[in-house]
Amino acid sequence: MDIRKIIMALLMVVLGAGSAAAHPVSVPRLYVFGFAASFNDSTVYITEVQTVDSAWIESNGGFLYNRGEYANQLRTYLKSIGKADETCVVFFATKESDILKQYVKLRKTYEQPKKKEREMRGRFLVTNVRTESFRFRSVPLEMSGVEPEKTKAERRAEKEAQKAARKAAKDGKSKKPHSMPKSDAPQQVMTIGEDKAS
Repeated sequence: MDIRKIIMALLMVVLGAGSAAAHPVSVPRLYVFGFAASFNDSTVYITEVQTVDSAWIESNGGFLYNRGEYANQLRTYLKSIGKADETCVVFFATKESDILKQYVKLRKTYEQPKKKEREMRGRFLVTNVRTESFRFRSVPLEMSGVEPEKTKAERRAEKEAQKAARKAAKDGKSKKPHSMPKSDAPQQVMTIGEDKAS
């Protein structure tokens, strides 16, 4: 299988659009690993499986928010070691068993090709990126421009604030803006075009 087809398939999977009705859900622990390859080089880079604390995923599709930022973290690391042309992809799962299956499958693709793909053997140099060298950091949800779903208490407080604002507006409308003053003291009245000094 051509490396270009693999990279394009991976990009389509990672960059696929989630459901419009999805909302962000906080995940206390997410398992991730990164993959990087270049069209100009036969070396591929695979990070170790790592954990990221407090990540955000979509409720319906399960896509990772800010996945581009996670890929940029790996791209920045590779640029620091002189590899500027790499296309980076991040794999993730909420269960360790799921991510390990993906990890093993990807490594086999490059290290032990199937019989019909034997010509691939030796075409790729798989380079391990150790956790000591590179580590994924949690990316806050605010960077994606998406607001987290409000808790019940926050929604209740918001409704009460809206109700109070409507009541205050209603009370303000009941007062007549041009009513007569309550005191008997003389009031200074000015009409348009009249000089205040006269």
